[in-house]
Amino acid sequence: MLNETRFGWMDVDGGQQSLNRGVDFAGDVGLKGVTRDLRDIGYPQIDTGGFYSAMGDPASFIYRRNTHFELYNNFLIDRGAHRMKFGAYLFHLKFRPENPESARGRFLYTGQFSGNPFADFLLGYPVQSRSGIGGRGSEDGRTNWLHLYAQDDWRMKDNLTVNFGLRYEINQHMHDVNNRLSSIDFSVPGGRYVIASDANGNISPSASALLPLIPIPWVPSSEIGWDRSLLRPSKKRFAPRLGFAYVPNEDGKTVVRGGYGIFLNQGGI
Repeated sequence: MLNETRFGWMDVDGGQQSLNRGVDFAGDVGLKGVTRDLRDIGYPQIDTGGFYSAMGDPASFIYRRNTHFELYNNFLIDRGAHRMKFGAYLFHLKFRPENPESARGRFLYTGQFSGNPFADFLLGYPVQSRSGIGGRGSEDGRTNWLHLYAQDDWRMKDNLTVNFGLRYEINQHMHDVNNRLSSIDFSVPGGRYVIASDANGNISPSASALLPLIPIPWVPSSEIGWDRSLLRPSKKRFAPRLGFAYVPNEDGKTVVRGGYGIFLNQGGI
């Protein structure tokens, strides 16, 4: 018998940052409606279609503080013609990105007014402008995974070994602890806005502030039986394995192998 245990932990704290961070362009020129957060102030992004791809700061910078740990345990038993393996895998992730999209403002110049995009920029006539609302676009995500497996390598004959096993995975979808997730449900006529909520139907205060801007009906996720991740969990993540190794000749120079398995993957979080 042999037991193997492994543990891993990783913490990430950092991300992208503008060289113009801290430059109060909006305050200097009187630009309204953009961020006043000292971590995000800088130049707006200027798009002049066809002339330059962009000027100023990018529309957003991604910053994150992630923590995750993994725990593996594998147990091996050798008994006669059988070599049995059992194991478990536990994964926990705290996913905490911040993405202040268009916090400094974004302006698009196409030449609609003068015939030249750069001339429109010099005149100060954008065809479109926008600014992010609702804070820094932060998320405080959590997810937990549990995987279990069992496998047996059975030496049926001196020249034939068969292995078979089964793996089962429980992968919780990412959810935000403050319920700052939403999605559009197109399964109903005209669509409806689904906002993540706890079991009592409570949604995030930041979402409540934006409700007057939603042009279609909305419901908390608990009201329609969705969980906080707004994704449908799967409880059928079974992954069988079957294989063999056969030596047809006594000289042992030739080995015929075959196998079948179902392998599962998790989509982006």
